[in-house]
Amino acid sequence: MAGPVKHVFEKFEADLKEAVTLMDGDPRMAVGLAARAAWEFVAAHEEIAAQGLDLPLYHLVAALGDLHEGRAASMLKPAKVKNRPPDSTAKQVSKAYACFCIDLLMSLGDSVEDACKAVADILAKHEISFGGKYGTPSWRTTKHWRDEVSKLSAKHPRRAILEELRKGAAANPQEYMGREKRGFVLALLDWNLTVMGSKAALE
Repeated sequence: MAGPVKHVFEKFEADLKEAVTLMDGDPRMAVGLAARAAWEFVAAHEEIAAQGLDLPLYHLVAALGDLHEGRAASMLKPAKVKNRPPDSTAKQVSKAYACFCIDLLMSLGDSVEDACKAVADILAKHEISFGGKYGTPSWRTTKHWRDEVSKLSAKHPRRAILEELRKGAAANPQEYMGREKRGFVLALLDWNLTVMGSKAALE
């Protein structure tokens, strides 16, 4: 890797690492820094910048900057929906992992109630809101997330991700076999939620 290119890559990596450290305290600043780092990395490659291929990233960086100043660019304004706004994609991803964990725990012998309670405990640890009706036990809410998957569209993030996870498990069943794997399954959910980032990013 040539010297200048290596320097550009190292700066890109350093900026991304800094952005990750900001996720818990200021996710908006973190995302803005990561977007700017990506734009600068792409723009630093003359053969790409000469074609204007960095423009979408530039406009994203500019829009995020405007947002910080109190102005929401049209691209960042939510689309109008008839009902209440849907959960964020990140929240749907967390729900997909929760549903997958319930699947695995049940395959290892847990009842649906025990599996949902164990998953609900992990979600509560990460302060992920359940959003169910007042007074509804959290484990019933997680059960509902799993029960309603088949009613969601094929392109819905929760269903699409859950189906991919299920395919992966079906292709490698030995990875999750054995009752001793129960702790591993719960640790896997805990790890995935940790990797996904801050509570704010999952709301």
